[in-house]
Amino acid sequence: MITDQSIITKGAPEVVLSRCSDAPDTARAVLEAEFAALFDFATFAITLRIFHAGDTLVHTGWFVESLATQALVLFVIRTRRTPFFHSHPSVPLLTAALAAVAIGAALPVTPLAPSLGFTPLPGGFFLALLMMIAVYLALAEVDKHWFFRTPPTVVAQRERTTGHRIHRRAARFTTRPRAR
Repeated sequence: MITDQSIITKGAPEVVLSRCSDAPDTARAVLEAEFAALFDFATFAITLRIFHAGDTLVHTGWFVESLATQALVLFVIRTRRTPFFHSHPSVPLLTAALAAVAIGAALPVTPLAPSLGFTPLPGGFFLALLMMIAVYLALAEVDKHWFFRTPPTVVAQRERTTGHRIHRRAARFTTRPRAR
């Protein structure tokens, strides 16, 4: 069990961690990574078998698929609710994610494409991409609901000492760590 939250939150202990702090939850995080790898392999299979692609087309398809799925899965994992129906994303988040996907999809037809090793994707790939994204987001939503099937345990509030408020407010002015 992970106990030092400051390591995980990179020095921001006020950040509330997800419930990934014990072995079953770590296994779940590994399962999510396996979902992404499975869809990468699906992209390889589609570009190689259906479109008879060469190296550059596989590279381009993989880039566009990975960028699209990872940018759009933000809408699923940002809330416990169902995205777009019960919880609406902010306009900046929606704009940034959709712009990233649009730029990633348009990048293979720009003058930068040859220097990045990209080639234009066939139109049929985008139809397959839309289906893969829909399945990926649906699996992420099912996984999220499975993960949050039980409510998180609430830690009982600590007993505060009489000088707690003073110590808390003075903590930013001290130069040595306080003994506990």
